[in-house]
Amino acid sequence: MGEFRAVPVLLLVGFHPAADACGIPEAIPEPQITVNLYNGINLSSGDLQRAEREAERIFLYAGIQVGWIPGMLAAGLDRNKPMVQSNAVVLQLRIWTRRMAGKRATGSETLGFCLSLDNGDAVVLADAIQKRAVFGATNFTDLLGLAMAHEVGHLLLRSMSHSVAGIMQARWTEKCLREDERGFLRFTPGEAALMRNEIRHRMGLKRQVASLP
Repeated sequence: MGEFRAVPVLLLVGFHPAADACGIPEAIPEPQITVNLYNGINLSSGDLQRAEREAERIFLYAGIQVGWIPGMLAAGLDRNKPMVQSNAVVLQLRIWTRRMAGKRATGSETLGFCLSLDNGDAVVLADAIQKRAVFGATNFTDLLGLAMAHEVGHLLLRSMSHSVAGIMQARWTEKCLREDERGFLRFTPGEAALMRNEIRHRMGLKRQVASLP
């Protein structure tokens, strides 16, 4: 038999930028949010669920999952006390009337507004939505769901600005509402990407805080 000769071997070891301590790549978290929904007008559970499903549908098109947590009813709701966020991915949405909103609701066509972008707190106005639905091209619960998606969109985009198309328009025309099933009232691809990045950023911050000793 011949002699064994040493043969040089080049061993390449790759490192994944998102790998954990064991070298196993971490899965990119799915964008998920939880919305504390405060039913300030004692809306029926059936109407509320239909509105939630409509808002969920719009966010799913943007690649975002929404979970709803029921809040207090009107009798137990302090409208002047800010809601406390339990973690970085929880937002607050209140269903009010124009009277409950007082001077904070500007404009006769206002269907909702943000109380605080920093605290993730927004409002939809049920009576204004009902009035629009009576004379418009969509029903109350669908229009409520659209308004809910719009205001939560402001919170995730961290901006009060509006777009020229889609769900984040300042005003929806009757033509848009009639053709909503064809996807006219959705988030634009750019808006969807910004919201997903914002959610993942907040989820990342939450994991870092949880891992501290």
